[in-house]
Amino acid sequence: MLFDSHLHLDQLSDENIQQTLGHSKVIGMLAVSMNLASAKKLLNLKQTYPEKLYIAAGFHPEQQLPSLEEQKELFQWIDEHHSLISAIGEVGLATLF
Repeated sequence: MLFDSHLHLDQLSDENIQQTLGHSKVIGMLAVSMNLASAKKLLNLKQTYPEKLYIAAGFHPEQQLPSLEEQKELFQWIDEHHSLISAIGEVGLATLF
């Protein structure tokens, strides 16, 4: 049994997403968003695979920091959907070292 602790599932093709989430050896995965659009797509996927898919919402640290308005939108979205989100992620801890 496998649990993937970090992947950008929304970056895969629809066919690869279905194959990955439908694989019998995969018991779960933490899908990490890169921005608000990414987080929304992952939440839609979670509706189909609620037992296998866990979501980390955040901004990718290697991209330009979003505007204050975009940050506010993501934080508000997280607040509205916090019961369906498992983590705040893609925070960029690797950039600290």
